[in-house]
Amino acid sequence: MTRQFVTAIATALAVVSFSAMGCSTAKDEVRETPAPEKQKLATTKPSGPLPPELATESERWEVYARYGTLKPQIVVVDAGLEADKLAGYLPQLVRVRVSFPNPDPSGMPDRKALGWLNEISDFLHALAQKNRWSIPGWVTHDGVRDFYVYGPSELTKALPKAVRDQYPEIDVAFEAEQEPAWETYQTLLYPRPVDWQVISNQRVIQKLRDLGDTLQTPRKVMHWAHFPSEEARESFAETLDEFEVDEMSKADDSQMPYAVRFSHTTSVEPPVINPVTIRLMRLAAAHGGEYDGWETSVTTQVE
Repeated sequence: MTRQFVTAIATALAVVSFSAMGCSTAKDEVRETPAPEKQKLATTKPSGPLPPELATESERWEVYARYGTLKPQIVVVDAGLEADKLAGYLPQLVRVRVSFPNPDPSGMPDRKALGWLNEISDFLHALAQKNRWSIPGWVTHDGVRDFYVYGPSELTKALPKAVRDQYPEIDVAFEAEQEPAWETYQTLLYPRPVDWQVISNQRVIQKLRDLGDTLQTPRKVMHWAHFPSEEARESFAETLDEFEVDEMSKADDSQMPYAVRFSHTTSVEPPVINPVTIRLMRLAAAHGGEYDGWETSVTTQVE
């Protein structure tokens, strides 16, 4: 997704309650958008300037609500960066922390604040593009938005001056740190496995909504999980007290050949489906397997 499209999604997420920011997943969607592996970053600094063919921004932007925090954190990340190549050329990190007035109880901005936060984002990206810096993402939380900018050593002076000249009235703070391995990108911004599931979930839920699904009506929801052995699958299936086991199968051409399909009746609103899918993901992993998501029919009537 483009940065502009993801910004629109992030804006929508920021104005809904955190209880509605759930984690769900669907079988086909997970297979269509597998989580890429983290990149192993170079530890030696390359010689010369940043090559012109090396892009500092990609078209693969993602947005997700971080799961497991006390208050919501809306993370926007450029997941398609060639970070392993960029890190050596752009080792300086500057965090630009912009505080916004009147956050709601969950720490999120209102629509007025979102407007000028997105304006600042556009300014920073234009500045980064002009100077060949990289902005791999930002996090909105607790009344602030933290933008993360990587560049050469002169970034520490050039970036604060440009922001203060453009926005002398805003409440902004800067924090600089040398990060030749881009640790912040790797550990704070880049999605964890559960975050990739959240990302896929958002796409699936949005597709259901686009088809007129209310999400509220209970319906049959089918889940899948795969295991390396029949014993592991049986052990997992024994824990499925509130589900009906529908089918067990084996695929000879898979590292996880032993599959189980199971189902229950539930609505698919994010706060409802979220704890179910997260628990199943962790439960399957505890038995050495992989949770492969869920699937359901489109329901347009409210019961």
